[in-house]
Amino acid sequence: GPLEKAELFASRSFGIHACRVEAFGIAVAEMAAAGLVPFVPADGGSREIVTVSELIYQDPDDAVRKIIALIEDPAATGILRHVARTHRWPEEVVPCPTVRSADGLALSSRNARLSDTERQQHQLRVQELRARLDSAGLPHMMNPSHIVPVMVGDASLCKRISDQLLEEFDIYVQPINYPTVPRGTERLRFTPTPLHGSEDIAKLVSALSSIWATVGLRQAA
Repeated sequence: GPLEKAELFASRSFGIHACRVEAFGIAVAEMAAAGLVPFVPADGGSREIVTVSELIYQDPDDAVRKIIALIEDPAATGILRHVARTHRWPEEVVPCPTVRSADGLALSSRNARLSDTERQQHQLRVQELRARLDSAGLPHMMNPSHIVPVMVGDASLCKRISDQLLEEFDIYVQPINYPTVPRGTERLRFTPTPLHGSEDIAKLVSALSSIWATVGLRQAA
């Protein structure tokens, strides 16, 4: 839970953000707010926030070298921990339990600020995305959440589709592969928001349909 996480962070000096393709990652902000020195990958969005070169690693070996260098320099570590703790983040980091409301949204410090109108609009966007996916014959997993998993079932194809969406259509989505999900259930995880319009959803489904035919995946029954 959040209290256990806070206690764990308080007992540590360093944190490593290992997701190499995440746009930002709230874990980085949580580590920094707790005074941990965060190490982040060079090819993720986190490097735009953590700009100290000594904390940006190219690969696991580089991360090990940089961590050891700081361990051997307690003065520098102390300075960086102070900088991390006092950094002005754009959002307040508030530990809270993951409890879901009736509409499937987690009651986090971020989306708890949504108005009733925005929450209703959000649910309409989720329903619209699912309806368009059904019309296009694109397989997606039904669930009560606002997250819409489009099922691919192959790790390499999942990554390939994700890359094509970004490179050809300027659409970013994370491929979800093993060990996050069992092998054979690889998927693309879409999270529509109240700010996405019908044009955005239509563009996404059109792009997916085009790529689906290119890579030879079967459509939903």
